[in-house]
Amino acid sequence: MTTTQTSGQIADRYTARQAIFSAMRNGRHITFLDSTEFQVSQMHTQICVIRQEILRKGLPYVLKGKWTTFGKEGKRCKEYWIEEID
Repeated sequence: MTTTQTSGQIADRYTARQAIFSAMRNGRHITFLDSTEFQVSQMHTQICVIRQEILRKGLPYVLKGKWTTFGKEGKRCKEYWIEEID
């Protein structure tokens, strides 16, 4: 089965990714819990694309991540942020 993406879907993902990247450059830490705010269904995929873009473009940032817990049950998820390279 082939999935066809519309130009609108591609543009929406690009806009969301730019917003995520901007938020992290401004000091925010991001998890999948922020998916609704940025209107993405697969936050991890967007983080992977941002990491690849930083490397491909040689941007002066390092994308960092760590496991964190959330909720009453202490579930785990990855938290991501960007640090500027000195």
